[in-house]
Amino acid sequence: MTPFLIPIELELLYFGLWGISQAFSFVLIFRHYSSSGRYLGERTELGLGFLLARTSAVMVNITCALILFPVCRVTLTSLRHWKLAQLLPVDQHIRAHRWIGMSLFLWSSIHMGAHYVNFWHLTQWSISSRLKDALQWAFLSPTGSTGHFLFLLLIIIAFSARRKVRTRRFDTFISLHHLYILFLIFCMIHGTFCFIAKALRATCSYHSTFHLYILPGLVLYVTERMYRYIRYRRTVQVQSVILHPSQVIELRMNAPWIRYEPGQWIYLAFPGISAVQMHPFTITSAPQDDFVSVHIRIVGDWTGRVARALTSKGISASGDSIGEIHHIRVDGPYGAPCTAMLDYRCIYLGGAGIGITPFASLLRNLWWKVRQGEIMTLQHVYLTWVCRDIESFEWFSELLFSLDDPAFRSKCTIHIHITRGSLERVQGRIDDLTRGNRSIASKIPTLHFHTSRPNFSRIVQRLGQLHPAEDVGVFACGPRTLTRSLRHAAYHYTDLSHGGTRFYFHKGNDFSNRV
Repeated sequence: MTPFLIPIELELLYFGLWGISQAFSFVLIFRHYSSSGRYLGERTELGLGFLLARTSAVMVNITCALILFPVCRVTLTSLRHWKLAQLLPVDQHIRAHRWIGMSLFLWSSIHMGAHYVNFWHLTQWSISSRLKDALQWAFLSPTGSTGHFLFLLLIIIAFSARRKVRTRRFDTFISLHHLYILFLIFCMIHGTFCFIAKALRATCSYHSTFHLYILPGLVLYVTERMYRYIRYRRTVQVQSVILHPSQVIELRMNAPWIRYEPGQWIYLAFPGISAVQMHPFTITSAPQDDFVSVHIRIVGDWTGRVARALTSKGISASGDSIGEIHHIRVDGPYGAPCTAMLDYRCIYLGGAGIGITPFASLLRNLWWKVRQGEIMTLQHVYLTWVCRDIESFEWFSELLFSLDDPAFRSKCTIHIHITRGSLERVQGRIDDLTRGNRSIASKIPTLHFHTSRPNFSRIVQRLGQLHPAEDVGVFACGPRTLTRSLRHAAYHYTDLSHGGTRFYFHKGNDFSNRV
């Protein structure tokens, strides 16, 4: 990402480019159908209704051809290693899927409306029976009946994908979203009837080409699903389950076949709890660890049931694992913007709540690299974590205590902002956590506590003064207010002149939905 793109809402930029490309394609296709002598008869009889119906039909084909690509997760993860990925919205792939879906709904609506006009013009009877004949064309003809069924499927898929349904009724969302299979099948059938030519008693001059449009994306998507299913069926054994304060569970699994980078995430499924639900969690362990760990915040019905199942069963002395009892399934790993953290000499990490998890993986990975004496680009890490109370810090403190290495400590500066509670209460709780030889001051002297919210503008300005003429990566993971503040600060203090500091903003995935 180049510095001059930082101030722009990249989602709006991509959305604008998508809208322009759609409008340009519509104009080109409309001109083709309005000027080609091949469709002279249809234009003469039906006029604008025919032109809009045919043009919107091609636009439906185009959007359907593209709608599966943004959900090909394995391909998108592989693209992150290419420089081309910087020009593609790989970090906004779900948004891209929604935009294409909205375009599909728009063109489908125009297509249906245009055909209602065509149904009206195709009736050659008196005015008194014209409405009856038009309704027969619309609902009793093969084209009309399949078209209405397709639009009904589209409405169900679109409305079940709303945020309220996804977060509160995830089973409903995922089940109804799979109606896309039926939708694609009927799209192939719908265009084969050539009803306009038959109604005009003319030779059909166009045939259904939907399968040609959808074939590349469908082949890639089906191939990925098969690969993911094979990987998903692998057995995962649970090494340990650790219950942390603030309703956070750490799940450590034995899965040596998972090859991941810091900042990546996996999908977890518990078929014994829900047959269809799979939820993403950021990996908090380092690639050098002999386990794969995730931290699960208990905030909703699904995570509550997972926590009760895990903590009630435990690990038996005989070695039987929770994975064997509950058939834990893992899909991943998949890429995230935070995987670019090791490419900079200096990085700033801003997180809130459970949004600290991708940075936890980075800290562990950095600690391992320092211990093993690896030569790396990254030399300075500045971390700001915002949490509600000191109890929320407790699970993260155990990670900090484990990273005991002088060389590592010299690279990291950590600021913890507790937004609730007085400084005396926070300090008292810290003293309780650091009794005996576990002094937090001796282990991490660059760890600082605050009882206020961070001023990101001032922090980024200070970084520019400390690291002139450097490229600084700014990574944010948390609520929208945090990411917006860091984005604007990174833009404001980016100096493109010679000797100036250039800030590159990256937004991580926030998996804090109430599931």
